Amino acid sequence: MPLVISDASTLIHLAGIGRLALLKEIYEKIVIPAAVWAEVVEQGRGRSGAMEVEVARQAGWIEVLSPTNEPLVLDTLRSRAGFWIAEELYQQVLRVVGEMD
Repeated sequence: MPLVISDASTLIHLAGIGRLALLKEIYEKIVIPAAVWAEVVEQGRGRSGAMEVEVARQAGWIEVLSPTNEPLVLDTLRSRAGFWIAEELYQQVLRVVGEMD
């Protein structure tokens, strides 16, 4: 099974139409970054997706992970997305992480 990483928009919109479980049907297990968890569940309390994602995590089919090797993450982004796009994505990640501290 391939590793599937979801962003907040996907979770919020699928939950909004009552179809979050569609991800489980297709991929079985979904990984989300800690920043996505914070956006959807913690900051989104009472909004579409918050409760559904929390229940899915408790059920074990959504897992929250944080990168432990930032240079590896940047190198992977560079090789997959191209150097300039990777740099911009990486800077956005750093801004989000900085805002969480």
